[in-house]
Amino acid sequence: MHDSDRLSRRQWLLGAGAAGTAALLDGCALPGHPTRHGLAPAERQLLARPEETLPILQYQVAGTNLGTVLRQRSRPARDLPRRSLERLDRLLRATLKRSGGVGLAAPQVGLARRVVLVQLQIPQRPVLTCVDPRILRSSADQVSGYEGCLSIRGVGGALDRARWVELSYYDLRGRRHSRRSVGWEARIFQHEVDHLNGRLYVDLVQGPLLPTEEMRRRRRLRPGRRTSIPRIGPRRLARASGEPETVVLL
Repeated sequence: MHDSDRLSRRQWLLGAGAAGTAALLDGCALPGHPTRHGLAPAERQLLARPEETLPILQYQVAGTNLGTVLRQRSRPARDLPRRSLERLDRLLRATLKRSGGVGLAAPQVGLARRVVLVQLQIPQRPVLTCVDPRILRSSADQVSGYEGCLSIRGVGGALDRARWVELSYYDLRGRRHSRRSVGWEARIFQHEVDHLNGRLYVDLVQGPLLPTEEMRRRRRLRPGRRTSIPRIGPRRLARASGEPETVVLL
């Protein structure tokens, strides 16, 4: 062994002291502050809950909602341990299934991480998990549609969204994917990505918020509710229907 390969006693003590200090800081981290493992103590506590579903946070439109996760910009999720991501995915999927909605974002269950679930509008209706999704392109033309939200119960409203979007995202194994989406499915993606940026549909709604039953009635009367656009540019898009007749929440 060369002398340069040997650690002096002073160097060893300095290294051990630094490691001990890091461990101490890690154990005493603030509730909302990420540790060197990528998870804040509050996040670890949330993922360690024994329940298989999580409560969905509710936003009071007429209230102050000070400090709510629903108004924060979420942090990236790819730096989370894979086991934690998989646990979060299981919790989100079970929560979404119980809710009866078609989309869910991690902030809606109290975790400010960039993870969303979207029920794809194809025959099998699979649920897609998107880690760190980004909308890369969207159509210049917009369409009006009615939306409701799992975090704002009992009401909904009409707002404009891009007719189609192109997005990129990562799966639970860290592989990058891209997708084009149109119609109602594109609306779901836009709604859920907004959640990751602390924006809610009520920020964009045109006109008053409507009770769910009134929104259902108006939606039924809309002409061309089931129209679809099969192509955008040279590549064929996944088929996506227009607004559903029943009111589903995002």
